[in-house]
Amino acid sequence: MRKPFLILLTIFFIASLALFAEESKLEDDSVDNGLNEEEAIPNYGKMMFLNSIIHGTAQMKLGKREEGLIYLTSVPLTLAGEGILLYTLFARLEIIFNIRLKDDKTFLTEYGKKTLDSTDSLLLFTGTALTLYGKLLSSYSQYAAHRDFIDTYGQRLGIGSVREGRESLAYLIASPFLPRNVFNFEVIPVLALTTIGSLAGEDLGKIGDFFRRDYVNFMGMNLAPIGALGLRLSTALFLVLANATWEEIAFRGLSLERGGVFFSSVSFGAAHLPNMLHPDFSVEDTILQTLTAMAFGFYTSHQVKRGGYMLDRAIALHFWNNVLALTLDYMLEPDRQRSFTVGYRFSF
Repeated sequence: MRKPFLILLTIFFIASLALFAEESKLEDDSVDNGLNEEEAIPNYGKMMFLNSIIHGTAQMKLGKREEGLIYLTSVPLTLAGEGILLYTLFARLEIIFNIRLKDDKTFLTEYGKKTLDSTDSLLLFTGTALTLYGKLLSSYSQYAAHRDFIDTYGQRLGIGSVREGRESLAYLIASPFLPRNVFNFEVIPVLALTTIGSLAGEDLGKIGDFFRRDYVNFMGMNLAPIGALGLRLSTALFLVLANATWEEIAFRGLSLERGGVFFSSVSFGAAHLPNMLHPDFSVEDTILQTLTAMAFGFYTSHQVKRGGYMLDRAIALHFWNNVLALTLDYMLEPDRQRSFTVGYRFSF
């Protein structure tokens, strides 16, 4: 597994150097030199395309070199994280494709390795964290380049701007913890729906059973229930912070502005379909999760548009919704936990 990964990494960096060489030949389109109307639109498309491959190139073209270098770090972070995940899932946990029925639900894959040790758990956590924070930097790089370009050239080109400026990455990361984003009536209904959808009548008894157990397994360690729940909550907060932030930036910060509510919401839902290839998620629950994500997308898109395309409240809503889902899932089925991805148990 290591050799193909190193080959892929080498190819990527060779391609990166080639793109940077090509980039240096392009006309300087920075703010200082200006940009005429005939060049602006095609250069926007080229700039965003290059930035989607090597994050940060757009910021460098716009004269923001320091920002560009920061966003460029998303590439090795994501590659390293996905490499660790692939190694863990296929080499250590031995995922195989095997269609099977379990509890009247259809699963497409299963684990070959039946027990999860602490090394497996640590690798899954590390790979997930690196991937998510890499995606956070890359999605913000796209969003920032789009906003900076529109704010600079939009008025001259007559394409307008849905709002002036952009929220900083630090502010968006902090937004789930700001009181004005937490204690409001936009968050509470969604959290209530998540709770109702995750809990059946008998599940209340399962939560009680969780706290009556002598120990609970977490990342290969047997811990007291309250200690295991505390660690689960801590890891959930750390991972969901990146997950919720990058998804809102990508789907409500960029897709919504460029493609509208319908495109943003449907694409957000469709992004959850690959979950059915994971052994922890059934086809039926993945389809329900996809439909729920679409509905969530329509709801948050409306809130973002109504709020002047500010993303902070949508991130807070997304963040606390996913933290709640992960916490409930762990208390209801503590022995099943393998991955750190966000899934939903639908009981209605």
